[in-house]
Amino acid sequence: FPTTKQPNYRQFLDDITVTKVKIPKLPKSYEALPKLSPGMNERTVYTPFQTERLELSFSTNPFLTKDQREKLSKELSIHAGRIKVWYQNRRARKRREEVLKEKIETAARTGCTTASID
Repeated sequence: FPTTKQPNYRQFLDDITVTKVKIPKLPKSYEALPKLSPGMNERTVYTPFQTERLELSFSTNPFLTKDQREKLSKELSIHAGRIKVWYQNRRARKRREEVLKEKIETAARTGCTTASID
């Protein structure tokens, strides 16, 4: 019969650890990087579902009213201000894509093989 010994959880966790990774220290030059300014937010990372839903909503209408923004905010559990910024950034990206597409089409029409797309 097995003995009724108290389990050693630390040993258990060590045993199930697949790999141990030692996180390297950053060079001194990285430690001197400035922190976020007061009032600035960290980058928001959206889930694939949130991104898909935002893109779907954007394809319907690239401008949201306050009520639409609030509704989307509750649906996706994202602060309304983050949605507003996402829409601003998405409209800017759409404009950049349209300018690039226009330059490529112009180059194709003129027969230019090396178009400057910067």
